[in-house]
Amino acid sequence: VINSPIYVAASDSTRKVCTNPPPASGADGLKSKPFASIYDVIYSGLMDNIETSYTIAIDGTVNGNQQIPSDLSNKSSTDYKAKDLTIKGAAYTENGTTKYSGVLKGSSGSTLTVNAGHVTFPVIIKNLTITGGNATNGGGINITKGTVVLTDGAVITGNQATNNGGGVYIASVDAKLLMNGKALIGDSASSTTTAESTSTSTYANKAKNGGGIYNGGYLYLGYSLDSNGNPTTTNSALISNATNGYYGVRRNYASEKGGGIYNAYNYCYMDSGNVSYNQAATGGGLYFTATSTLNAGSIDGNKAQNGGGIYIPSSTKVTLKSVSMTANAAVGTSSAAAIGGAVYNIGTLEFSDVTSAASMTSNSATSTSQNTFGGAIYSSGTVNIYGAVSINSNNATTTGSGKNGRGGAIYNDNGSVTMKKGSIGTTTMNTASSDGGAVYQNGNFTIEGDACLYNSSNSNKNNDVYLPSGKTIKVDGTLSSNNVASIVPAVLNDSASTARGKVVITKGDNLSSMTGSILSKFNLLVGVTDWGITLHDSKGKLEAPIWVAGINGTRSTGVGTPSNSNAGTKSYPFADLATAVNVCWASD
Repeated sequence: VINSPIYVAASDSTRKVCTNPPPASGADGLKSKPFASIYDVIYSGLMDNIETSYTIAIDGTVNGNQQIPSDLSNKSSTDYKAKDLTIKGAAYTENGTTKYSGVLKGSSGSTLTVNAGHVTFPVIIKNLTITGGNATNGGGINITKGTVVLTDGAVITGNQATNNGGGVYIASVDAKLLMNGKALIGDSASSTTTAESTSTSTYANKAKNGGGIYNGGYLYLGYSLDSNGNPTTTNSALISNATNGYYGVRRNYASEKGGGIYNAYNYCYMDSGNVSYNQAATGGGLYFTATSTLNAGSIDGNKAQNGGGIYIPSSTKVTLKSVSMTANAAVGTSSAAAIGGAVYNIGTLEFSDVTSAASMTSNSATSTSQNTFGGAIYSSGTVNIYGAVSINSNNATTTGSGKNGRGGAIYNDNGSVTMKKGSIGTTTMNTASSDGGAVYQNGNFTIEGDACLYNSSNSNKNNDVYLPSGKTIKVDGTLSSNNVASIVPAVLNDSASTARGKVVITKGDNLSSMTGSILSKFNLLVGVTDWGITLHDSKGKLEAPIWVAGINGTRSTGVGTPSNSNAGTKSYPFADLATAVNVCWASD
């Protein structure tokens, strides 16, 4: 049984521990006769006990592509067997400090291919840098079969793939990747701005899809293995903070989808750590094509044209619990709009944690020449806000001539938004350069319970719910807050002759009855006089006193010039009683 590390060493002066380079023959894995590759270690016959955990120590920069072949397993029927295998950098002391010398440096192909004999065979990587790979799939690590755990000091950087997985490629359900501790796919730059606007040359790992990770199997961020080989979150947090260092999936690039992570299978879990400062054309942080749950962690500073933080296609559901999304950006091009600063959703986005709040803060959709939609969320699918989410200080802004910035927090594009809990803009307001600081409501919007989108400043375009013509808010249950939402109906202005009697609030099937007290929880936020929302036929309708005014010189202060083409308000009164009678409620 081997209790000490088996050494694999560089042939050059980058060695720090081994006294000699690998011999042409007769290697035994000691410091004096190290092996030249991981492959050589496995077929040396030294790993032959299924009850033993073996360790391979990498000393110096070992060039060439490495592999763990299918002959190595944790099953007793094989000749080459182990309980598990740890691959780590060789430890040495310099000026009283422990350092690690190990680097696996590939070239053409994956730097490390893991194709173990069984999916449950664990390969633990720590204090080791994997770099230089250039493959079709999986530039740094290609996991075909087996369970890879990246933990303290594991760094996957400087790799690329022409197709999928610049850093790591998880090929199928026979492959798993777990990350915890001080593990990093990317680099640890702590830029306080979003991903680079122009050059992609400085990104750590690159691919067409999944610059950091492409997941076709099982991905666990903030997990380790328990004694039975099952993923667990106990004592396995993926560290990411200014005090202890920045780790996780950071500063990777995809030319198409998923700058940080492309998730193509149903098993993607996040319990801690961060996906930050990644960039792609679509889904700067994460691109999902399969149902996933993110329990905790942060998604910050990512960038794309569509879905700066997350992109969710149709028939895909992503659940966010205690997850924070900050400073993600959708940035338009000279010919295309910026859509979904934090999330671009065509499928289903759900917030479900009722005790620990998710947050979306300072995300943006911006352009200097085109339209922008959804500073935090753009959705033409389904958004279910069932958990305690807080959405603040997001914006949709454009400086393009004749262009619109709409939906500072949410742009609902013929989709469905249901809000039962959470708050939008109650701490710091969301803004839009054109319409809908809180929500641009161009679909179905249902509200009940503890939901709150109120704007206390009474200022247009700041945290308002904008209702295009014919669109409404549905109340489908009791409302807890005294001030629920501030509304800007497109049909409403002082001179609008068709606004009176238009429906802006409707009753859902689960609400026993619409009442005036419910309607009083909504205010009109347009800077016009006299208008309000009144109860009629179980609906909330726009109303204002009907004004008829006399000739110049006889009117009171504040009463406008009369005309029968006016809206009949104080500022725009009618000229005669007959016109006023024709616009009474009965005409609606």
